[in-house]
Amino acid sequence: MTRFDADSPTPTDSNTLWNQVIGVGGSQLQAYLCCRTGIGGRGPRIYCLHLPTKFIPALDGQESPWDNLTFAFLGEVMQGHVTNVVVPQEAFDKVEVWAHNYGQFR
Repeated sequence: MTRFDADSPTPTDSNTLWNQVIGVGGSQLQAYLCCRTGIGGRGPRIYCLHLPTKFIPALDGQESPWDNLTFAFLGEVMQGHVTNVVVPQEAFDKVEVWAHNYGQFR
């Protein structure tokens, strides 16, 4: 997990993390917790993404709108259905976030 620690003296750059995550594909079970702004400007939400995988272009050379995009399953299977989401390549970019420290009042 230290490779995901952005505050370490030598953090792994976001492109390397991205390539490691999508390079695993379906060979290992994976799940990632993501914090994302809610739809319509609502507060942040935590999502669990399963099995992020890059969509590989067709071998016959025909292009599709999904070529080289990364998709993942969102959350749990609901009544036999899954929700697919596009995972942006900036998913592992470091961002500055203000958070309330509840421990400071004890």
